[in-house]
Amino acid sequence: MLEQHVVPVRVEERLDALHPEIHDMPVNLYHTDDYLVINAGLPRCLPDRVHVSVASGKMLIRADRHPGELVREERVYLLSELPDGAVGRMLDLPQGEWAYAAAEAHFANGLLTVTIPTPARVDYLRQMQAA
Repeated sequence: MLEQHVVPVRVEERLDALHPEIHDMPVNLYHTDDYLVINAGLPRCLPDRVHVSVASGKMLIRADRHPGELVREERVYLLSELPDGAVGRMLDLPQGEWAYAAAEAHFANGLLTVTIPTPARVDYLRQMQAA
């Protein structure tokens, strides 16, 4: 079974720019009627080293790639595109009504999924819990 880790999402007034030496990460960004969804590929990252912050219209994802297991055999890489160290991405989020304070993030098998609901979805979920 896939083990998911909850990653805290911090709501900020503004977000600082990323340091230029931080490596980029691939992302998918889409929305449904109820959610804005961000998927970020973070292979070789540990859940406790993944940080997500949102501000109005922006999201910052930061993480650290660990070097992996110590291997006794000599490796000869033919291609190495997963650098060690810091990775990050600043995203401009689409215009719309998003409930940033209700954002959730989960991390499993190298994939971070952040969901930001609409205020209407938050209200609906509150009504369902109250019933």
